[in-house]
Amino acid sequence: MDKSGTKVFATWAEFHQSQFFLDHGMRCGSHDRSVSPGGWNNPPPSDCSNTQTNALSGYDPGGGDTFNIPVVVHILHRNNGVGNISDARVYSQIEVLNEDFNAIGGSPGAPGTNGKIEFHLATTDPNGNATKGINRYASNAWHNDKGSYYNQIGWDTTRYLNIYVNSAGGNLGYAYLPSGGGVVGTNYDGVRIFYQAFGRNSGYAPYDQGRTATHEVGHYLGLYHTFQGGCHSGSCSSNGDLICDTNSESSPFYGCGTRTTCGSQDPTTNYMDYSEDLCMYQFTPIQVNRMRCTILNFRPDLVAGGGGGTNPPDAATGPSPAHGATGISTTPSLSWQAAGGADTYDVYFGTSSSLSASDLVGSQSQTSYSPGLLSKASTYFWRVDSVGPGGTTNGSTWSFTTDAGSGGSNDLLSDGFESGTLSTGWNTTGNIQVHGNAANTGSYGVRMRRTSSLEHAIDASGRTNIVLSYARGTSGYDGGEFLTVDWFDGSSWTVLEATNATGYATRSFSLGAVADGNPNLRIRFSGNANRNNELSLLDDVVVSGD
Repeated sequence: MDKSGTKVFATWAEFHQSQFFLDHGMRCGSHDRSVSPGGWNNPPPSDCSNTQTNALSGYDPGGGDTFNIPVVVHILHRNNGVGNISDARVYSQIEVLNEDFNAIGGSPGAPGTNGKIEFHLATTDPNGNATKGINRYASNAWHNDKGSYYNQIGWDTTRYLNIYVNSAGGNLGYAYLPSGGGVVGTNYDGVRIFYQAFGRNSGYAPYDQGRTATHEVGHYLGLYHTFQGGCHSGSCSSNGDLICDTNSESSPFYGCGTRTTCGSQDPTTNYMDYSEDLCMYQFTPIQVNRMRCTILNFRPDLVAGGGGGTNPPDAATGPSPAHGATGISTTPSLSWQAAGGADTYDVYFGTSSSLSASDLVGSQSQTSYSPGLLSKASTYFWRVDSVGPGGTTNGSTWSFTTDAGSGGSNDLLSDGFESGTLSTGWNTTGNIQVHGNAANTGSYGVRMRRTSSLEHAIDASGRTNIVLSYARGTSGYDGGEFLTVDWFDGSSWTVLEATNATGYATRSFSLGAVADGNPNLRIRFSGNANRNNELSLLDDVVVSGD
């Protein structure tokens, strides 16, 4: 506090985590815009006006269109660069909006309601020029939310959702409700977000998961706070937040948890309360109904296709292994079908069904990913997000469980071929098939026709007591025809066995001291039959070490 009695905070973080911030309700500065000259010539539609919600079936998302909203993000940073957030933060925020407004499975927004409202960065500006939908401006005044910057830099607000990232006037964010009258089509229409609260994992806990933008876009699409009007006993469609499936609430809720202020449990997990980002995760069905009503009646040009941008890519489908599959190799190769409109794929992989940003393993240009050696008898989860010019489309969360009979943390290689395809790392010659009729255990094994071979490199650095085990057999072999198993120690090959025994048998060989710590080992399975329909069979290959 300075000499005049004015509270002074050293940083925005100190301010936003102060009791003063909580007491004055400054998480959100949104409010109705007064009707201005040249505003509505006709009364606004009553189905989602600023005094009433009529939740009609025609606004439900189930049988309705998916609305695609083009977004332009204006980053207003200080002259010294403060507030000049990265493109990656912008991309993550668009991803969060899509998760939250579409209740995408496996995302933090999954418990909510699928509104079929999608967002993508615009790829065409108002003049028809190509754009990435992100603009940057250096201005101390604009960063401090001063001046009519929207008159100079805003894009047509009937065709684009304009998001301005700056100090948001001391709030975490604010927007104007279109049903208030006089805002739609004006330059000041849009959303403002505090730059440190913009995007996922922004480092500004507890407002660091992009939910400020979700909250403000909720206002932009016609939603009030869940605590609007406090406790009330009148009609739920014309009192409070005008929503009949959110309980009334006496005041904003900060933090996480539950409480009761109006005789029923407060909607503290709703995006339109003031809860911490990690603890809000849903719009209700009637909130979705009202937002879709708002788009159709107040913002129809926004989704009419004239605002530039392209549709988001299709979701990735066709996982291999199939979702829920069991008995999968501990060295699997994961694959999926190409998605229309996708240039790359963000792959998430982990041991929790709630995959998060920390589970992102990288961007793939191909439709496959190999996670390496996994533990036996363990369940893993993975998700593939399609990334293209129209934005990012989150995929479903898939799972599989590894084989209990082979593999484990001590295995340098473990392959039961249960993915139905050869895992990454196998080199082949001749005719090699992963086939359902070649299994020793599980559903698949390898079938090698006539003269063919299968070879794999092994890095045994730091390991001792190297053992190779496998199941093998032959079919149709004549005298002088053999399935040969050998290994390479970096300088020469050593034969372990040459056999034409029919039917499967399990074999195990210690490779000796020369293999200990050796980074250049190779194992090979070779058939040398040349005349008829001879087959070599292979399954359950494991190379282990201490």
